[in-house]
Amino acid sequence: MKHIFEPFFTTKEVGEGTGLGLAAVYGTVRGHYDALRVSTVVGKGTTFRLYLPLCESAEAAPRKVSSRRPVRGRGRILVVDDEDSVRRLATTMLRRSGCRVLEAPDGRRALEIFGRFSRRIDLALVDLQMPSMSGEDVNRRMRRIQPRIPILIVSGCSLDPGSSFQGKGRSEVLLQKPFSLADLSRAVATTLGERASEAEAGQGVRTSRRFT
Repeated sequence: MKHIFEPFFTTKEVGEGTGLGLAAVYGTVRGHYDALRVSTVVGKGTTFRLYLPLCESAEAAPRKVSSRRPVRGRGRILVVDDEDSVRRLATTMLRRSGCRVLEAPDGRRALEIFGRFSRRIDLALVDLQMPSMSGEDVNRRMRRIQPRIPILIVSGCSLDPGSSFQGKGRSEVLLQKPFSLADLSRAVATTLGERASEAEAGQGVRTSRRFT
């Protein structure tokens, strides 16, 4: 019960679930200042109660503009997304921040590129929902080739803002669409920063950070 709303937590078998369904519901509810309650009885079932605020005005609330600035970086990143516009936008943003980028329009092409250049790729940015091969499958196969590759998962799911950039111990960070240049560059920095910290702690060596 205490883990069911965490991104990537699932009790299903490998390949049968991503652990993002309830996390998306929770994020959507929290985003609308609502409440979500769960009650369950073994052998009888589970009830989810959503409490929605009454709308008192049809006027839309002004959208908050992020004041965060992009960060500069370097490194080689593999961008995997079946939507051309999203992939090209992410590629342009990353190159503008100082990174070198390889592109793949689907999971099969991504694995071909990764198989050739895995030792020279610093991070993989993978869309979660793609036809023929999901982002979760791509991530799993990449880890068979390079178990410690940092992975930045991109998803259109509405997740709890407090959980959006937590890797959950899997060297994976979640970035929610739509994202800005600042969001993307800082998510990349977070992912590579966590990898550097793991290397320093595990090997007792100094690792240069790629982002400042």
